[in-house]
Amino acid sequence: MAIHVLEYLEHSSDRYPEKTALIDIEGSLTYRELEDRAKAVGISVCQASDRTKQPVMVFCDRDTASLVSFLGAAYSGNFYVPVDVHMPKARIALFFESLHPEIVICREKDKKLACEMGSECQMLVYEDIVEKREQNKPGEQSLDRDMQDKVEREALLRKRREQMIDTDPLYLIFTSGSTGNPKGVIKSQRSVLAFIEQFLKISGIEAEDVLGGQAPFDFDVSAKDIYSTLAAGATMVILPKTYFSFPKKLMDCLTEHKVTTLIWAVSALSIVANHKALDYKVPDTIKRVLFSGEVLPIPHLNYWKEHLPDTMFVNLYAPTEVTGNCTYYIVDRDFEEGETLPLGKSFPNVDVMVLDQEGRKIQPGQTGEIYVRGAFLSMGYYDNEERTKGVFLQNPMQNYYPELVYKTGDLALRDENGEYRFLTREDFQIKHNGHRIELGEIETAAYKIEGMESCVCVYLKDKHKILLYAKGENLDNKKVFLGLKDQIPKYMFPTKIVILDEMPMSKNLKIDRQRLLHMAEGAEEKGSRRSNN
Repeated sequence: MAIHVLEYLEHSSDRYPEKTALIDIEGSLTYRELEDRAKAVGISVCQASDRTKQPVMVFCDRDTASLVSFLGAAYSGNFYVPVDVHMPKARIALFFESLHPEIVICREKDKKLACEMGSECQMLVYEDIVEKREQNKPGEQSLDRDMQDKVEREALLRKRREQMIDTDPLYLIFTSGSTGNPKGVIKSQRSVLAFIEQFLKISGIEAEDVLGGQAPFDFDVSAKDIYSTLAAGATMVILPKTYFSFPKKLMDCLTEHKVTTLIWAVSALSIVANHKALDYKVPDTIKRVLFSGEVLPIPHLNYWKEHLPDTMFVNLYAPTEVTGNCTYYIVDRDFEEGETLPLGKSFPNVDVMVLDQEGRKIQPGQTGEIYVRGAFLSMGYYDNEERTKGVFLQNPMQNYYPELVYKTGDLALRDENGEYRFLTREDFQIKHNGHRIELGEIETAAYKIEGMESCVCVYLKDKHKILLYAKGENLDNKKVFLGLKDQIPKYMFPTKIVILDEMPMSKNLKIDRQRLLHMAEGAEEKGSRRSNN
């Protein structure tokens, strides 16, 4: 069994040296080129610092250089931290304050930004490393010296490799924090290896497959694209973000590259469905569509299934604190509007429990919180022991030996068939006029309304108001009101319905709930000022 993800790369490089591993809008890399460049980056990091198991900040974009830099950081015995170059500077500054990295890797075009953010860091420019690697290729006049340099560089990497074990950190992903400060979630080699081993078996991804990578590289979902590709010896096409604003271009790209596998956020699938992009062109090489991040509206699922009837669709679930995913449901029947997809089974080597407030397994008809234990758990939050201990707890089901579980804060219902269905975040469970209400239940009801494309409920606690934001064809307040009237009780009814032309989206193509909440608060504040005047 592998003890480091670099074995994935090296094994595929040995088997398929000239095969295309990665494709971006600028070009492509073979497996041999990917390995050689990653080692060159690793050597540069080793030469810059003797330290290991330290954060290496990588200013990343949707390109092959970013993935090379990630693997290069791993070769050096350190862990990589993706930082999207398009992110607001204020947020990037928080990352630097949290980690105090010694080394930063960036592209030449991003050097100014990187130096501004990390003025005291050592800057490694990707193009300089690649250019130096080309210059270090053996030449006729200095063959002996070149060979000696090569031996010394490989010895440096070998020494670092000998110190590596599978519990070492591989990467750190920042996720939002309730206090406004982002949390750095650390993933170990072991958790990634354990997940990918099972993920390949369930998905069926093989060397002949072509993955269409949608997830931003600073989000955990992207690890499924990266390491599934490397482990299987497959090919990954890095899809430009702009293509999701022009779905016809997206369909052309998927068709051109004969993409077989989509591991996408739900909102990306919804964009295609809302724009009826599959009516324009069907990429009929797609064999599997695996989706996660939010609850997929059934009309959107049915649209995809209608155009790709022989494709496998898989509903995946996991919070960022669990590597990859912890449950999967292979869609094996038709669903009607208003239904929600089951969470399905736990992945092998991980256990998902839904418990009540007393730590007991819930019965059919009950709602409980999702807990996860097993090999996929992350290492916790970087330099934040208090927050880590707050959610990585002793297993409430047994007290005989130390065993950590992750308390997700996600709520699920166990239906009459014994299947678990995701309801909402615990944060989205509100108490309104004496009633406990799941905002997700209102959203599920709204999706049954004809023409509804997307919707989100937010709650203004200080004002005791529920707001429903909705987007869809031929929607108006009256239609939404009448559509909800027969589905939910009066105490759950939105105080206000707002029809939007477009939903605000986060950079990972999820509906930006925080921005909608700020919009609601701002509208209330303006209304209050007008009434006072």
